Amino acid sequence: MQTENQIRLAQYCAVSFKVQLDGASHNVLAMGQVVYSDPDTEPGYKTGVQFLRIDENSRAVVRQLLQESKS
Repeated sequence: MQTENQIRLAQYCAVSFKVQLDGASHNVLAMGQVVYSDPDTEPGYKTGVQFLRIDENSRAVVRQLLQESKS
């Protein structure tokens, strides 16, 4: 993710984002932990979050998104 500020490593956070799949918008909600937050060439920071908890609907959306990226 692109963040405006650097986020402390190992910090817990709530993550939400929307994805388009099959012409429909889907919300993904998850709890995660920051695994990196590095300065980017764009203003801000590239921030990686490891998902720790994700509800079943969001899990299905992410699974479908990953399957489409393999195609």
